[in-house]
Amino acid sequence: MIDGLIDFLDGPGALILVLLIVVGLFYLAFKEEQGWEAFVDHHHCRVIRETAGQTIVTSDGKTGYVSGTKTWACDDGKEYTR
Repeated sequence: MIDGLIDFLDGPGALILVLLIVVGLFYLAFKEEQGWEAFVDHHHCRVIRETAGQTIVTSDGKTGYVSGTKTWACDDGKEYTR
């Protein structure tokens, strides 16, 4: 059984496994976002602060991007930043 699995992963199985993992991660991110939207609606949250994303350049010339954030105030008395 293990030999068959190893043979499968040596062939097209590796690509299939990677694709399943990627699709699974996108699905989990989608479900998490849906949960957050339901929470915001249920707790009457409103955006109180927003920061823009920015491009950064390191000292060795590499560039990167830092995404912006939003902070919400909700009726549970807490602030949430995402």
